[in-house]
Amino acid sequence: MASRLFDYVRTGVGAAVTRAPSSAEPWRPTLSLGVTVSADGLPSAEDIGTLPVLGPGDVAGIDSRAVARMVPPPGTADYPPDDLVAVEFDSAVLPWMFSPFGPDAAGHLAPWVALIVVPAERAQLTPADPLPRLTLDAAQLPPWGQLHAWAHVEVLSSDGDLAATLRSPGLARSRLLCGRRLAARTAYLACVVPTYLAGAQAGLGSPPGSGSDQAWNTDSAAAVTLPVYVSWSFSTGDPGTFEEAVRRLTFRELTAPPPDRLIVSGAHPALPDAPARPLNGALEPRATTPSAYPGAAALSALVDATDSLAPPLYGRWHAAASRLADVPAGHWLHELNLLPERRVAAALGVSWVREHQEELMAACWEQAGQLRAAASRLRRIGAAADAGARQAVHRLDPLPPAETLLLAAPAAGRLLVSPGTTLYGDVKASCAPLALLGAPFRRAIRRRGPIGRRLTQIARPVVDRGFSPAVAITEVATRPPAPTSVASAAVTLPAPIADLPDPSRAATIALARLMGSRAATRPCTPFDVTDRANRIRTALDPRAALERRAAASVATPPGTFRGPDGVMAAPSITTPMIRALSELDRRWVLPGVGDLPDDTVTLAVPNAAFIEAFLVGLNHEMGRELLWRGFPTDQRGSVFRRFWDRLAASLADDVPPLTDWDDGLGTHLAAGVVDAVLVVRAALLRRFPQSTVYLQQARFPAGQGPPVPVPLDSEAAWTAGTRQPTMRTAIGGDVLLLGLPLPVEELRSDPGAHRAGWFVVVQEAAAEHRFGLPSLRDATAPVRAWTDLSWDDVKLAGSGDDRLAPRHLDVDATRAALTESASPFAGLSPAWNGTSGVLGHALCRLPFRLLVHADRLLDASPA
Repeated sequence: MASRLFDYVRTGVGAAVTRAPSSAEPWRPTLSLGVTVSADGLPSAEDIGTLPVLGPGDVAGIDSRAVARMVPPPGTADYPPDDLVAVEFDSAVLPWMFSPFGPDAAGHLAPWVALIVVPAERAQLTPADPLPRLTLDAAQLPPWGQLHAWAHVEVLSSDGDLAATLRSPGLARSRLLCGRRLAARTAYLACVVPTYLAGAQAGLGSPPGSGSDQAWNTDSAAAVTLPVYVSWSFSTGDPGTFEEAVRRLTFRELTAPPPDRLIVSGAHPALPDAPARPLNGALEPRATTPSAYPGAAALSALVDATDSLAPPLYGRWHAAASRLADVPAGHWLHELNLLPERRVAAALGVSWVREHQEELMAACWEQAGQLRAAASRLRRIGAAADAGARQAVHRLDPLPPAETLLLAAPAAGRLLVSPGTTLYGDVKASCAPLALLGAPFRRAIRRRGPIGRRLTQIARPVVDRGFSPAVAITEVATRPPAPTSVASAAVTLPAPIADLPDPSRAATIALARLMGSRAATRPCTPFDVTDRANRIRTALDPRAALERRAAASVATPPGTFRGPDGVMAAPSITTPMIRALSELDRRWVLPGVGDLPDDTVTLAVPNAAFIEAFLVGLNHEMGRELLWRGFPTDQRGSVFRRFWDRLAASLADDVPPLTDWDDGLGTHLAAGVVDAVLVVRAALLRRFPQSTVYLQQARFPAGQGPPVPVPLDSEAAWTAGTRQPTMRTAIGGDVLLLGLPLPVEELRSDPGAHRAGWFVVVQEAAAEHRFGLPSLRDATAPVRAWTDLSWDDVKLAGSGDDRLAPRHLDVDATRAALTESASPFAGLSPAWNGTSGVLGHALCRLPFRLLVHADRLLDASPA
């Protein structure tokens, strides 16, 4: 849907006001009314009177609900001084609704309201009745004769039907601009005021005069008092546009800085002398592997010593180990405690917990009530599980497989014997008849059932010889499909029933008739009674069932259920711990960050081993603190599991519970979340917080050449071809970290592997139109469009050397300068003709976007 700018729009009775502007004319226009009557084919016209039309003196105020948007928003503290101030109304006709005249000879229509912007220290806004009053020097106001150029209508239309678009809500809105160039670091007032004297008098509570005089004259040195319909305040920041700030950025490879901190080994008498080892941080230029520590064996003996005060064994409770010798080689506990740099990272976590112990314990005690209730409930469930397990050992496990099947038959529709399959479904899919699970069959084959009683009466020795429910179930469940009918006399009876004496044949035939026959009309699988019985025992295991119930009723981390002895009652601190590390010293996050030049963008990778060591130190010390404060815990809980400052859309823990760690250090950090980090040291994202940074996939062009961005011409293409940051963290006041969900290997291009890599995109917010000009223009660059226009190319009205002196864009003088043949803008379309539509088009700033391939961030040569 296209956006178009129109000079003005008038509808209804206002469109009939066409009289030429004149201050001698009354401010309330009138329309002559007449009627035309046709009789006998001869028309006759007759005037019937005049109709007064509301004018600017009839307006008592503007409802705040009519305002759609203020630019900048009220209270903005660092608005770019090169941009213009604007106010938008939902009504497309509001700025001209009460104008007392029609267009002038040049086609310009003056609005009845205007937007003015004045320095807060050069004006006084006071409450009054009926409207607030603004008192200021007339020289601070824009030239009255050019107000028509600063009001226009924006229409969203796909078919060009303006009338239909105006009738559709939300597709057209009017806009007032103020052409004043702002000073940097200055507080301003923006006000919507009447442009005609009659409107000003009505707003001040005085009777309007009879003429249509202007509300101010900029040539006068006298002070002016105007009523204010809409007002807000804001302040400007440093000069410069988003584009200028982005173009100052330098994209370079992050190189390892000289180590400013070293570990000097051998300081302890039990440790051998060894070379100094540099410390690292949570981020590093590229993934590295630490060198082996020559004193590891001596350090291990020192940590495991029991006859002296030993260094702490970090993570001992989570690894359930009191000595390093208790865990196998390669376990994370070894690297954490035997590499000095990892011990330092853990000690940082210990230090931060000690420094913030009061706040942390206050947060933990807030969760204590819920944890105690959960622990109590889980202890009851654990006791029930242990009692049920003992009953299962004594009563369920001794049953033969067939009788186990018989016991589970009433719950066949709910008992899962395999993932997604109940016992009922399993029998139905097998060769066994469904009647095997029915109550009639269970009644028939029990020892004191009809068959058992009949056999006892006829042939008691046969019953004693081995007939039992287990025999009947096994034989019926495993019998092959029989095509014969139960009505047939030649019923094949399963052994050992076939061996019974003749007197029992009637009973066995009754059993077969009860079970029914089934023709082999479909393939089926044999029913293994023993296998199904084992599955039933597993499904009926009380401990497993109650653990599932505990997981459903109490939210606890995996592995915390431990029966009647309790749970690892651990509170959860969800604050991203990268903030804690930065609080200690931001160089622990990124070594050498203070040496990065201003306006630098680079890439770093996470140091997973350092991050995990830091988290272990936090949890290690927090466990000790919880125990010391009497908190219900066994010191094995993982209180801190979140390191990255993830965005709201992807909040989650970054590591599993420490009790689940079983591999080497650095292997537990979640992948696909923050695999690379974009480091930005610049004021860009602070000054323009609505700007976005993301990744856009690259592709190789059809011919030879460097990678180019993939087109994003559909929603599906946008989803597949872009990746948004997953983490945003500021360290210090001038460095921003943006987490990227792709590893460095995928960001880099590799023609040999047919991988084009990814672009880093820095883009200005594109939610709404903004208007303004850059401060400078590259005089050597060719002029292609009005977007190349700068403040140096336009003429300003106003005088004085004071930085707060009014500097309004002079529309007429600028038109003369830009349309002369020597001007580089002379041939542009649309031509600058002084109308508000063309002026709005020329001043509208398109969102700026810069794409830089990741190769430039991974190349040693700055660019």
